Amino acid sequence: MTPEVNLGSLQNSVAYTSILGSATNLSDSYGFSLSRTQNLRGALSGISGDAIVGLRLSRASQIDSNTVAIQDLGYIEADRNSQALNRVLSPGNYLLETTAVRGSTAYRFDITADGLTGLANIGVLNDAQAFSGQVSRTDSSDLYSFSLNTTSDLSLTLGGLNADTDLIVAQDFNGNGVIDTGEEVGRSQRFSNFEERLQLSGLVAGNYLTEVSQFAGDTHYRLAFSPTALANPLANQDLTGQLRVIQAPDSRLQNASGQAEVQVFNRNPASNRPVTVRLYASTNDSYDSNDELLASRTVLLPPTSGGSASTTLEFGAPTGIAPGSYHLIARIDSDNAVAETDETNNNLSAHVSAPGTNVILDWNATLLNAIQADGTAPPLAARNAAIVHAAVYDAVNGIARQYDPYLVNVAASSADNASAEAAAVQAAFQTLSDLYPNQRESFLAQRIRSLAEIADGTAEARGIAVGQLVADRMLESRRNDGAEGAQNRYIPGTAPGDYQPTRPDGFVLAAGWRDVESFAIPSVNDFLPDGPPVFGGAQYAAELNQVQQFGGLNSTARTADQSEVAFFWAYDRPDTFRPPAQWNQIAQTVALNEGTSVLESARLFAALNVAQADAGIAAWNAKFTFNQLRPITAVRQADSDGNFQTLGNPDWQSLLSTPPFPDYISGHSTFGAAAAGVLSYFYGDDYQFSASSQEIPGRFRQFSSFQQAAAENGVSRIFGGIHVQSANLDGLLVGAAVADYVTGNLFG
Repeated sequence: MTPEVNLGSLQNSVAYTSILGSATNLSDSYGFSLSRTQNLRGALSGISGDAIVGLRLSRASQIDSNTVAIQDLGYIEADRNSQALNRVLSPGNYLLETTAVRGSTAYRFDITADGLTGLANIGVLNDAQAFSGQVSRTDSSDLYSFSLNTTSDLSLTLGGLNADTDLIVAQDFNGNGVIDTGEEVGRSQRFSNFEERLQLSGLVAGNYLTEVSQFAGDTHYRLAFSPTALANPLANQDLTGQLRVIQAPDSRLQNASGQAEVQVFNRNPASNRPVTVRLYASTNDSYDSNDELLASRTVLLPPTSGGSASTTLEFGAPTGIAPGSYHLIARIDSDNAVAETDETNNNLSAHVSAPGTNVILDWNATLLNAIQADGTAPPLAARNAAIVHAAVYDAVNGIARQYDPYLVNVAASSADNASAEAAAVQAAFQTLSDLYPNQRESFLAQRIRSLAEIADGTAEARGIAVGQLVADRMLESRRNDGAEGAQNRYIPGTAPGDYQPTRPDGFVLAAGWRDVESFAIPSVNDFLPDGPPVFGGAQYAAELNQVQQFGGLNSTARTADQSEVAFFWAYDRPDTFRPPAQWNQIAQTVALNEGTSVLESARLFAALNVAQADAGIAAWNAKFTFNQLRPITAVRQADSDGNFQTLGNPDWQSLLSTPPFPDYISGHSTFGAAAAGVLSYFYGDDYQFSASSQEIPGRFRQFSSFQQAAAENGVSRIFGGIHVQSANLDGLLVGAAVADYVTGNLFG
């Protein structure tokens, strides 16, 4: 269906009036998206006579001609008395539908999306969910309410912290929405900005409250809930199932769809209760709050013990994964409608590689999944990606012998009758296993899948030998490149405008990264920009005022689309692909759409990641050469910067969490411009494409060129409140220069 009204990215309040009940208009539909966690309040009013109007809120796959409601989130009915719907929602797409239940009437529909003010209502908690927010000196706590419909274990994680923050869970016995004496059931109060965790066992059905409270310092946070229903001691029933991927979505096609069949087995006593089956996309085979909901269906269990029922779920192409390698996870009875003897065997997983991918895309996706699982910091993620893909390139090209090698010149005798695909598999497997040894089992599983697509025999064996040779030499060449000792101590300067750590514990990320050996550029200082505006000067004031106006948490100048831009490109959370890998995600989609060959894919991803690795080193060189303070520090102390054109605000907060390193230059801008330069070199300056984001499931943004995307990626940090304009613009220049050097001197 197509929503009759597309509200776009919702940020404030809107109102609509309509008439329902005539033969031609029994329902209205409104589609919208949220770019961050927000409270949604929807109200129906103005209903006349004895008419009744229903209002249903659903999570949606996307907001266009193929909109599908994939999860019911709440329903109310209103007569002459106004009724309201109140829910806290995570980023994504949503659908509101009004329906004439009885009679004909005009009605007014008001919808408001705002921050986490007051009590944030989650509703019934029956699957993993995550929400983001901020606590500060002026807003010291956020309070969430939820209910459990059956006795459950509950895991909570509070992460992404810049400051000491506490977590409390209470059972709201009297339903007053306040944590009263005697209601607390769990508390986590770890020191500093360490992640808070709670494991609560046997929580009975009822209403609960969760409080996130500031202890010291301002911080953004991400709060994840993961419930597990416990079996009724009298029950002797167990549901299991099988998942079969009938058709994976072909990302090369517009509005591509896939199908998965889930067969549910009723192992023990008979039951004809309906159960819900939900399908998710994940970067691994374990379900968690990061996973993207794709579809849901209700299955009626057969009235015979040991019987089964099947359902087919149709779903669109996932947006939070890389198409080369991901998992579909089906959750049986996700609403816990049936009490079982074993609630742990209801999650089914199947590995997927999108139609049209090749071995390079598959292993690039495996790399991105590893970065996310490890929480690798951006400059290290870029360096690791460069090692993997430079090795893959030398292995593939060493057999194809079409371009100059990057590091390893494979002997012709070794390359003769060798499989380039097998060489790529082994080079990727070995480098990844060395860089991420704790994930070796995952890499082994991918190696088995990849080699199964290659005919056994001499060519495969010789290709594996080439890949192993190249990987060993590549790893040895980077063994002492300075990355291991880059997390050295940072001593802040004392001059006005000097960077001061923004975390209470003084943590600064990779202050020594400027000394890491580059992959391509001869000297990092050759790419050092001129420096930021003079502290306290006119340009400094103009740039600070701009970020203060547009990048504040509660900015009224920033539009809904600008807020979406800030979150779309963020990738600051450890449980994402991280900024450099977001451009790999884009490159995967483009290479897949263009049918790029194995050799050219190897060349593309080598150039892309070598350029981004050196862009990261160049950016960190500038950061710790100029040591410019971050906007959050500058705004809060602006009354003492010597410029009457700036206005200090000691309580100012940025929309995004400020990363722990200096402002100038922007790593985002530098990574993005380097990536855009390489992608433009391979696919042209005016290449049109769409991109998705792990931060906002189901949302796509359209671009007329890679440079346009890089520019939006750069300015997103101003809308996020964490960089000034010169840090963005000079970052773009440095990244572009690095890309020019790489494409002009390597892989050709």
